[in-house]
Amino acid sequence: MDGRASTSPAARTRKAQVYDLLDGAGTAPRWVAIALQSLIALNTLVIIAETVPAADARFRTAFVAFEYFSVAVYTAEYLLRLWACTDAAGGRYTGWSGRLRYAVTPLALVDLLAVLPIYLSPILPGVDLRILRIVRLVKLFRFSRYQEALASVAEVIRQEAAAMVAALAILMIAIVLAAAGMFVLEHDAQPDRFVDIPTSMWWAVVTLTTIGYGDMVPVTGAGRVLGTIVAFSGIAVVAIPSGIIASGFVRQFHVRRERFEEDVFRSQIEDSGGIDLEAERLRLGLSAEDAQLIVDEVLRQLPDQCPHCGGALTHEPHTHRLRD
Repeated sequence: MDGRASTSPAARTRKAQVYDLLDGAGTAPRWVAIALQSLIALNTLVIIAETVPAADARFRTAFVAFEYFSVAVYTAEYLLRLWACTDAAGGRYTGWSGRLRYAVTPLALVDLLAVLPIYLSPILPGVDLRILRIVRLVKLFRFSRYQEALASVAEVIRQEAAAMVAALAILMIAIVLAAAGMFVLEHDAQPDRFVDIPTSMWWAVVTLTTIGYGDMVPVTGAGRVLGTIVAFSGIAVVAIPSGIIASGFVRQFHVRRERFEEDVFRSQIEDSGGIDLEAERLRLGLSAEDAQLIVDEVLRQLPDQCPHCGGALTHEPHTHRLRD
């Protein structure tokens, strides 16, 4: 018998409420998310300030007190998530085995790493674990808007994998050719700079990526000509993967708009009252303005008669206002 079946209805209700409060949609979960995000931002600022000797010496007591407060909040959040995960949508983590599976998910591991440094410090007194607290910044990916953004990036990379590999192959070939050419032209004039082709590849990388640190520069006429060609070529070479990713994001945006348009249409024509358009908007990562434009456009295109019964349909756009 799993843990879900053996839990009382009241306990299940409490877990469902906690789960919805931490990961659901609505006013209360939104304020909880804002509070946790604010705490993450303040933690990041404190970690940065602690590296400034003057600030650390002046506010050391306040920094320590804030650290204990943050760890208490993060520990409570982690334990509550671990307790309530058995009521996750779809029943993915039922029972104690489900909790173990949840505990090794990437986001749960990030939650654990956010509090581990202070608990490990007494065990490892000679190791400075304070810098590990910066991992708390990764906790931002837990919140829905950032999860959607991360999912969009992953989806674009997956769809454009072949094109990205081809672009990276072109970049590597250009680096090797540029390094070999510069080694041939500059080695005799600067044997301490362009020692060999691997060393010259550093020059090729910073030139093709248009960074140009200036620690390795050609001094011969032929070398400067080649450097000019490589610098101009770098603009095109670097633009290729950027263009691939940009086009992928545009395509993803259109796909999400079409999905939301289908949801709006179904919520009206098919009488799908169970569709929460606000939740769908957040899930698809659309702004309130774009979503509202889609809703208004769909409502303008809806027929006046029901395709099933032939009855008159009345659409009220004002009932679908979406919040920011």
